[in-house]
Amino acid sequence: MKKYLTIICFFVFVIFIVQCKKDDNLNKTKIASKAILKSISIKSLNLRNLSNDQWDITNGPEIYIKITNDTGYVYYQSSVIENDVDINDLPINHTFDKTLAFENFAENLYVEVWDYDNDTTSEQIDWCKLNFSNYINTLPSTINLTNKNSDSQFDLNIEWE
Repeated sequence: MKKYLTIICFFVFVIFIVQCKKDDNLNKTKIASKAILKSISIKSLNLRNLSNDQWDITNGPEIYIKITNDTGYVYYQSSVIENDVDINDLPINHTFDKTLAFENFAENLYVEVWDYDNDTTSEQIDWCKLNFSNYINTLPSTINLTNKNSDSQFDLNIEWE
């Protein structure tokens, strides 16, 4: 009986050691609960509208940025960040002037660039879709977005918490 008790204790001890060893070697992957947008760099942008005309009659667009979701809720809208934009002005960099923290990684967001017009007929120049769930395994500090229909490219600087 002592022999069996010793064998059982030995196996329990071995299992305990193996389990402890496994816990010590766990991959300590960072799990993010929040993505914070810090800044955007507009790398390329279609500076002509669908009719292949300039956005404004006499000059380039006065651009501003919006971040919205599927329902149209506006999380962020900048003032004009660049006037009379020309291809030579790219890239255009903008640091968000308020905290943009997102916890729902499944939510579709839209990073939109608009042409501001004084007569309230501002027009959307282009947009790119963003869904943080596509990035939670790698947690990149920069997310590169491309609108495949127009080749507009935006880089977002992200902080993960």
